[in-house]
Amino acid sequence: LQKIQWNGQAAYHVSWTVLNARDCGTPQNRERVLICGIRAGPGARPMIWPKKVAMEDIYAYIDPATEGEAGFPGRLPSSESERRNLLLVLDQLKSQGKDPLRSPIVVDIGGSKPHYNEGYSPCLTHCRAGSGGHWLTWKQRKMTTCELLKIMDVTPADVKWSSVSPRQLGLMAGNAIPVKMLSMVLSQALKCANLQ
Repeated sequence: LQKIQWNGQAAYHVSWTVLNARDCGTPQNRERVLICGIRAGPGARPMIWPKKVAMEDIYAYIDPATEGEAGFPGRLPSSESERRNLLLVLDQLKSQGKDPLRSPIVVDIGGSKPHYNEGYSPCLTHCRAGSGGHWLTWKQRKMTTCELLKIMDVTPADVKWSSVSPRQLGLMAGNAIPVKMLSMVLSQALKCANLQ
């Protein structure tokens, strides 16, 4: 795009940036490289990337009625590696003086090295979402399919549940761009292209 010429001038305004879903309001640590090419023309200008907005509260994305097992640490994941990873993180939290039942700590237990975030989700990947998402310490359970969709800013009521399985929905969610991030970028691109 940068090499295309029109009447001796660059035909497109091309720019790129890295955006994080957390900076677009979604409580998920999901960085993405975005590239925008805006056709040069009357009123068009280079892309002005969206400004950061406050991250929403993770509690708005998690179903308050769906509880895990009673008694700490509750029923642990069935996978041996996930169980080991979760117990490792719970020990870390205890040594740091954190109460996993009182803090919104979201744990990625699916990888070789577990990691967690307090108040927001680690990046929801294709593989993690397909296996049921991350562990919610204060709920003592994994995310539900509805929560996987919500953390990507998709309203579960808008999804045709009969068309695909919950696992397939998770896989699609983990392989997508959060709706808020995408809408902020598209809105800015349309303004810069003088189309809005």
